[in-house]
Amino acid sequence: MPHVGEAWRWLFSSGSIFRHGDPKSMVYVGHRHDTATRWHSQFAKAMLGIEEYLIVDIFKKNLDDARGTYANDPQFSFLECDIVELDKHVASERYDMIVWDGGPEHIELSDLDRTLEMLKKLCKTSLYLCCPWGSWPQDAMGGNVHERHRFDPFPEMFESHGMTVVTFNGPGVMDKGELGIYWFKP
Repeated sequence: MPHVGEAWRWLFSSGSIFRHGDPKSMVYVGHRHDTATRWHSQFAKAMLGIEEYLIVDIFKKNLDDARGTYANDPQFSFLECDIVELDKHVASERYDMIVWDGGPEHIELSDLDRTLEMLKKLCKTSLYLCCPWGSWPQDAMGGNVHERHRFDPFPEMFESHGMTVVTFNGPGVMDKGELGIYWFKP
């Protein structure tokens, strides 16, 4: 999930935070082949005991990569959709936790508030997000136009939704500044 080493170290040292509500099912949004295997095998499965995954991505090639990686694992299912429309495909509280991996910066800023509130309603126990902190310009990559960063995330954008934000390095520090964000359903 995280991009920088400091965020990975925090994630693994703070595993108990992510066990909130004893999650057994997860929606994982934003499959990236370079970190997803580490995320699923070392963290979600080994540390949390997740038993059921729905991997969601808007870009078909990312989902094809995920299907190839987890083709023989019945714990995984896949959905191609835009996260801003996830509530059209996933029932409220169907999954315990939702993890949005490096994603908020990829939607339009005008969709952020509605999307965050929708995700809070969809999860049963918790919501986790990871994104750059401040300016981290990125355009389309590998033919995926959805990789473009559409706004610069700052902690207050998430704190205003009652979320806890952990910061790494500094804002606008390219390839270093990152936000770890979490929220527990009351």
